[in-house]
Amino acid sequence: MSLKITFDTAENCAAFATLAKTTVEENAVEIAVPWSKLTMAKQAAGAVSFEQLNDDNVEFIMKGDPEHEGVAPLIVMVDILGNDFYHVKTTNALALFDLVDGLDPLEIDSIALHGVSSISAEDPDAVDIDPLSADGQWARIRVASSYRPLLTSFTYYDSIVTKSTPEVYLIDTGVDWTHPEFANLNHEDFWKATKFADYKDTIGHGTSLASAIGGENVGIARNIKLFSAKITDKATGFCTIKEIGECIDAILAKVEAEPNVTRIVNASWATDKNTYLEAKFQALLDAGVTVVAASGNSGTDVELITPAGMAQVITVGAVDRYDIPAGFNNIAPTDSGLTTNYGQRLDIFAPGDGVALAKIGGGYISTSGTSYAAAYVTGVAGEIAALFADSVLNPFLMEKIVDVSTKDAILFDDDRFSENQNKLIHLIGAKDVEATNLDLYLGAISAENAQIVLNVNTTVDTSGHVALLPDEKFAWSLEWDDEAVEEEYSSFVSIDPTTGVLTVANPTVALPAGQTIHMVRFKAVATSASITIDGPWMFFFDIDPDADTADTENDITRALAETNSTSIFLLQFSLK
Repeated sequence: MSLKITFDTAENCAAFATLAKTTVEENAVEIAVPWSKLTMAKQAAGAVSFEQLNDDNVEFIMKGDPEHEGVAPLIVMVDILGNDFYHVKTTNALALFDLVDGLDPLEIDSIALHGVSSISAEDPDAVDIDPLSADGQWARIRVASSYRPLLTSFTYYDSIVTKSTPEVYLIDTGVDWTHPEFANLNHEDFWKATKFADYKDTIGHGTSLASAIGGENVGIARNIKLFSAKITDKATGFCTIKEIGECIDAILAKVEAEPNVTRIVNASWATDKNTYLEAKFQALLDAGVTVVAASGNSGTDVELITPAGMAQVITVGAVDRYDIPAGFNNIAPTDSGLTTNYGQRLDIFAPGDGVALAKIGGGYISTSGTSYAAAYVTGVAGEIAALFADSVLNPFLMEKIVDVSTKDAILFDDDRFSENQNKLIHLIGAKDVEATNLDLYLGAISAENAQIVLNVNTTVDTSGHVALLPDEKFAWSLEWDDEAVEEEYSSFVSIDPTTGVLTVANPTVALPAGQTIHMVRFKAVATSASITIDGPWMFFFDIDPDADTADTENDITRALAETNSTSIFLLQFSLK
């Protein structure tokens, strides 16, 4: 430890220890911490004195004027980094801190990967899992489902038209691209610190993240190019913050060289609040890059960490399969060891408790972390951006992600969250209408019930796509289950191509002798320039006007019992 802090009361000392993720003895008023906690300590309630514990020559990234009075005698200049940042050495960091605008240790001793996995190993409680099982699919099914009951499977719309290939930069542990989960993913190793021998993932965190972002069986995005940037290795440890800055500079160079490409950066890790890294991330944001960060797993305020505590970063909390913020759970059982961070800088939630992901060397594990919640948001961001021909810049992409999110789905039972944070990530590129699993019964039509009118907008939700691309208009049409039925009945069934209002008129089709009813089956289809959305199969019964009423009713009852259907009246009620 490098710094001793004395507090006015034991209560304030204990409160700071909690924030600093360390412990102190009962009734202690002093605590020793590393240099990375100095900024936090200076802002801590009740801190009355600070003492430097040694005079080691420590390397820092300093923000400020080296010619400012009193600074020069305290530093040895190592490198000029630009934008008022300098790489320096000092034996008196405590005195230097009070003379400059920012002072961050070069070596990162407090970085955290925001999965339950750590620098040395993956989640020790992780278990092998079948990725295609119900437990293996719940997370991305939840991302695809706009309401409960959830979908029964995760399926992309085959007809979606993408107009660009966004680039996603995963700043993490590297990726094991040999895993079959990435066989169909456009990917590339992009950057690594020179201290690392290769780009390989030796920890597992990055491989799991990549699978959540764009994996074949457990991931979200299929229309992106994923770049891996390696900032840590099991054998070597983490980069310095200067090297992470160089990684970010390499991404900025790509932006400058090819400005008309959407770029998204995933940072599922954090340091204590860090002036230098925040300046680097802000440069990304100012260049139009969207940054997605994990909120963290320790149940603290995201304001204390970088980059999650930054205003324009999309900061992601984790929910469990019951739509409860992970760790804030008095309703449903969970034992993942994950407690999502909170705070007003948290923007949106995604699944992160017990999710199925790829592991290095092959196979899949069930693991937990806000890391993976952030990865799902990153995947959704990529899929949304792919619908646009031109680059989608920050903060526009963030606004679109929020626009199409599922509102008010999360069960808050803790006052550390506010209602304006009740947003769950939603992917509109997947089939998201549960009614598509059921036929929709419109009723029976006869002389007494001569017309059926239905606005199919109540059964096919185009609102998410309209929110993304308001200039695109949907045109409605009908698709028939049987060509012979279409030939007989199409003149009695019509849909307004602009409004989606369906009208069924009493058919004048003669039924075969002895047949009291005839099922007529079709579906509505909404088509825009980017996507074709199929509604559920719908059907009505054409009734023989000369048949006995009791026989007709019995035949309808038997026919409905043999179909997997729901009534239009019940469905309309459930959708509201």
